Amino acid sequence: KGITSLRDPGAWIETYYPLIASRETIPRLYLTGPHFDMENPAYPENSVVVRDEWEADQNVRTFFDQGASAIKVYYGCSPAIIRQICQTAHQLGIPVTAHLEITDIYQAIAAGLDGLEHITSLGSSLVPKRQAEAYKQEILKDNNARRQGRYAMWANIDTASDASRQLAQFLSRSRTYICPTLGAFEYQWSPDKPDSVKLEGFRQMMAYTRLLSDSGARLVLGSHSWTPYEPLGHAYHHEMELWAAAGIPPGEIIHASTLRNARFFGIEDQLGSIEVGKVADLVLVQGDPLEDISDMRQVKSVMLNGQWLQ
Repeated sequence: KGITSLRDPGAWIETYYPLIASRETIPRLYLTGPHFDMENPAYPENSVVVRDEWEADQNVRTFFDQGASAIKVYYGCSPAIIRQICQTAHQLGIPVTAHLEITDIYQAIAAGLDGLEHITSLGSSLVPKRQAEAYKQEILKDNNARRQGRYAMWANIDTASDASRQLAQFLSRSRTYICPTLGAFEYQWSPDKPDSVKLEGFRQMMAYTRLLSDSGARLVLGSHSWTPYEPLGHAYHHEMELWAAAGIPPGEIIHASTLRNARFFGIEDQLGSIEVGKVADLVLVQGDPLEDISDMRQVKSVMLNGQWLQ
């Protein structure tokens, strides 16, 4: 409750056809189509395999014709394939975002990427090349190696290092949109399943998200539909709370959830802020989220397209 727009970077667009055709009132949908991946995709059911630049170009055009608002690249794609995807997407007027994790961030952004999904996409660019290569080979051999491997990597990342500051400054200068999705990687200590590596790894992910914010990077707020510690339907608000716990001011969190998200899609002239001439999508909450971001959960009324829904 309180979500007026939904961005799904990774599902087949036809998955939403029954919902779109129904008479139900639904949030605005911003869809990408499936992940663009190469052979042996990480998630076959949610991927389209592109084996060369021609297939990359043609698939971008196919999903654009189906109504894609952006394109989502997955970490199996080479920089050359990413470049072709970006060239075609930009020609058509839509952005490209990516879950990388084992791809060099500097190379990927030079290839034309507009956005990055998940704080874990940055890890391999914050460790020595030899360590990043070992992690890459493990992941290419077994996708499940990420589940613990990403935490082991982040547990040893120094977020105060020169490399950490350099990458944060680069991302700020490149004006790349970064969606950390901290909730997807959250770990809370449990006496039943104690894991000091996960605890420290997630702590460093939180710290680096704060560094990105402090460095002026273009953070946008998004979440998975579910997270380990929040019921289905509440993950977006929980993500706001995790940002606040990381030390990001509530006003910045709200900005990253609204206007900056609209700017990623190039629709800031229509949505994202309360201004004359824009579409009236509003959420009325009880309390003051600029003082306590958890007040964003206290939704009393929602307006979509200028009509109150409740």
